[in-house]
Amino acid sequence: MNRFLLNNIGNRDHKTIYSTLSKHAIFDCSPTQFGWDHYKDIHIGDHVFVIDSSKQVSKEFRVTMIADEVALKGDCWGEFESVTGGDARVLFGVLVSEPRVAYGDFVLEHSIKYGKKFNPVTGKLTSPGFNCCAF
Repeated sequence: MNRFLLNNIGNRDHKTIYSTLSKHAIFDCSPTQFGWDHYKDIHIGDHVFVIDSSKQVSKEFRVTMIADEVALKGDCWGEFESVTGGDARVLFGVLVSEPRVAYGDFVLEHSIKYGKKFNPVTGKLTSPGFNCCAF
């Protein structure tokens, strides 16, 4: 089992967007988004931890299904269009735990490193945005 940290600070409502596929959507990402190099390596059975809009790691999920090549209307913030013909990858899964830990503390506790994205002293982001990083 591998572990990944996902950034949903923008509060994207994956469950609603992908409700026609499953009621258990967790996250989506495409090759043009920062963090794709890690995101593409997520497999069924892996665990993902999600940073929410309050900047807490609020939920841990076990990935149970992955939909690849999903098409969205518009850019990466678009709505679901089709299960084929796109480049988005959507994760689905079951809730494992609700850590509710400030993301900076979580980063430090798990020694998460992703280039120079995280300050080694505070665990906070040093440059804007990322979508996924393995740890």
